[in-house]
This record gives sequence, C-alpha cells and structure tokens, in this order.
Amino acid sequence: MAKSSTTFSEGMQPDKRRGKSKRTLILEAIQEESLLRMSPDSSKDDCEKAFFGHILARAVNPDDQNGAMLLKALLDKGWASVKSTMEPVKFNLDKSKPLSDQANEILFAISEGDIPPDVGVLMVNAITNALKIKEITELEDRIKALEENQDG
Repeated sequence: MAKSSTTFSEGMQPDKRRGKSKRTLILEAIQEESLLRMSPDSSKDDCEKAFFGHILARAVNPDDQNGAMLLKALLDKGWASVKSTMEPVKFNLDKSKPLSDQANEILFAISEGDIPPDVGVLMVNAITNALKIKEITELEDRIKALEENQDG
C-alpha cells in the first residue's frame, strides 16, 4: 500500500483515540471480578463458567442497573441469532426446458399465486446466475478454441 499523508504509521497517529465502550468496560470489570475467585490452575471452561455465572447473577438482579445489558450480552454470546428461513415451495417445473423458459414458468407461478413473489424472485435470480455462469464458461471455451486454432 502506498504511503500518503492520510496513512496511519507509527509516527502519525490520531490525537484523540477512541476508547473502549462503556459496555466493554463493564464486561471487563465483571470478568476481572468473577475470575478473582478462580485458582491459577483452573481450566478455561471453569473460568468461562464462572464468568457467565457471574453475569447471569447480575443480569437477573433487579437492583443492578446494568442487568438488561448484561442479559442481552449473555444471550448474544450464548445463542446464535435465529435467522428466518423460507418455507419450501413445491410446484411443477419442466427441467427439460431451457433455463429461460423455466424462468418464465416461475413468473407464471408467481402470477397464479403458486409461489410467493419473494421466493420467485430468488429462484429467477438463481436461474439468471446459472445462465451467466454458462455464458462465461462457453465464452472461455470458445476463446480457448480460437487460441488453439491460431497457434496450430
């Protein structure tokens, strides 16, 4: 990377550095407090269990003003966010037809109410991408054949 007047280097650092967020500072303080009771030979699992146990105890304490934030942090760390998924859609699609005709069948199924529009758009986009891949592959093959004919 080229060095410029805007490149951060050892001698060129911002005057005001952004500090840690309050959330990070609170969690670090809780971590230090929860690990004070641990022995030096405690396993990583034991330390994590003590840390999460301490957070849980504070999160459910109605007198702790950081309880809601701690509960959210605990839930974010403990479980992955649930991602919405689309229900499977079944309809007749003639796979022997060209991809462009299949895309038209999907559009027709959308118009008839057999497929939700958002699912149909995803399916048509998938067909479009497949057509692009096919087109690029065919162009590569044609270029390769032309180069071989020119060299031969």
